[in-house]
Amino acid sequence: MANEFVFLDHTADLRFRAEAKSLGDALITASRGLTSEILGEVTLKPNSRRVFKYEYDSHKQLVHDFLSDVLFYAQFEDYVPTEYKIKIKPERKHMKAETYGARHLPPIKNEIKAVTYHQMVVEEKNGFWIIEAVCDI
Repeated sequence: MANEFVFLDHTADLRFRAEAKSLGDALITASRGLTSEILGEVTLKPNSRRVFKYEYDSHKQLVHDFLSDVLFYAQFEDYVPTEYKIKIKPERKHMKAETYGARHLPPIKNEIKAVTYHQMVVEEKNGFWIIEAVCDI
């Protein structure tokens, strides 16, 4: 599996896994998985731009903060990224995500409370970056 996400079983919350050849692509894939749960399978056309910048101490912090922002903007600012340009500078522990996305979204299908660190996995294995995240619903 490359550049795909899958929802995993969890007793009470939303759990998903994203996998890609780079950390940036894994973040994009995880973001798409999260927004598909929020909005369902809809086609959105980009009509707005937003830039996100992060300094991080760990990959888990980066994943948590990025997905938390995606969640916040989808649910409260009426914006979902559909196209991404991600630049990660690991030596400086810095990431910039230039996103193009849709505003004026359809109604939210599933409300998600928060992205958590619980059972979070961020690892590089066999040439792929794997992200597993749990969200409170």
